[in-house]
Amino acid sequence: MAVNHLGIDAGQLKGATLALLPGDPARVGLIAATLDDPAALATEREFTTWRARSVGTPVVVTSTGIGGPSRDVVISTGAVRLEGASRHFAPPEYPAVADFGVTGALIEGAAANDITFHLGITASSDTFYPGQERQDTYRGYVLPDLHGSLTMWRALGVLNYEMEAATLFVMASTMGLRAGAVLGVILNRAETESLADGAVAMAEQNAVLVATSAAALLVEQ
Repeated sequence: MAVNHLGIDAGQLKGATLALLPGDPARVGLIAATLDDPAALATEREFTTWRARSVGTPVVVTSTGIGGPSRDVVISTGAVRLEGASRHFAPPEYPAVADFGVTGALIEGAAANDITFHLGITASSDTFYPGQERQDTYRGYVLPDLHGSLTMWRALGVLNYEMEAATLFVMASTMGLRAGAVLGVILNRAETESLADGAVAMAEQNAVLVATSAAALLVEQ
């Protein structure tokens, strides 16, 4: 049976009970290369899929295509649903929360690699600019309703913005699956909007280390 949009057959996923889901297709091969027996399966639009093994167990790595160097990562316990996709799976009142077991494995993965982590709530936005209270480079306009939103979410204890976790958490929960999220920190917006050299690469590297270490723990459970 074909898996819609991914360009692969369900048989290619046989035995895999764990998936790693980076946003950027370019990160898929990077993650798979840290596992055993990595093999590229397909690339369809924004979806790139590889298969690999962790502790002898098949693992799938697939991109979702969404959207000073810091060693920190954020491990999300839940997400503010500022996006729209999750509403196609559950009403707005339904919480977007991470699975405790997956979150625990991510915490262990961070500790094992001596990576500083922050545990808490993230905010998932459909857009990189106005939804995260950034002015675009064309008009520099942000809707009045979004003015002050960065300060508000920070005051409510939200650690960071990203663009996928809420949808992932809601989909997994409603389907009886388990999901977690580890997010690389590239800058502190309370201090600057300018990226330091190497910040993105280091954030990606640390998030990958945490995720793959957690995967090794989860496949043994």
